Amino acid sequence: MLLCLFDGTGAETRLALPEYDAGIWHGFVDGVGVGQAYGYRATGPWDPARGVRCNPAKLLLDPYARATTGPVRFGPEVLGHDVADPDRASQLDSAGHVPRSLVVDSAFDWHGGARPHHRYADTTGTGNAVNAGNPVCLRLIMDSLRYWITEMGVDGFRFDLAPTLAREDGGLNRMSAFFDLVAQDRWCPRSS
Repeated sequence: MLLCLFDGTGAETRLALPEYDAGIWHGFVDGVGVGQAYGYRATGPWDPARGVRCNPAKLLLDPYARATTGPVRFGPEVLGHDVADPDRASQLDSAGHVPRSLVVDSAFDWHGGARPHHRYADTTGTGNAVNAGNPVCLRLIMDSLRYWITEMGVDGFRFDLAPTLAREDGGLNRMSAFFDLVAQDRWCPRSS
């Protein structure tokens, strides 16, 4: 996999990503900052019969990019295959015809204002507590439970962090909305 960096004039620098873990190519490039335009080029086999179509002539967007720049200009350059022979890889470079991913600053600027103070705290010890007192969050939890039961065949749950799900208004509520919804839901299993 090649990381392609573009400067302000559109000149391209290609760097091979050196690491591959858990299905993800990655690497570190010193000096890359906010506003950097980039894309990827997939090297490897071209074998459409097996569903493999690596074509380094085609610039790919980062599927996790938070911003892109530029339009798609349709033409034979954006096709992965040769127009005259669909079983052959196109050799036309698509970089001038497709958008590019952009590096963005993910930090939020509070413009001198104070960050809001939330009324819930990390009760899990892992920093990923949910606010089960929030109706939207509660719906997400219940929809997830129903999905796991009806679609995935899960027939029971162990709530090791049940006190987190029972927190409302900053404290533990044994009659919380979460437990009330579970008790009423026709799909949620009951222990005997």
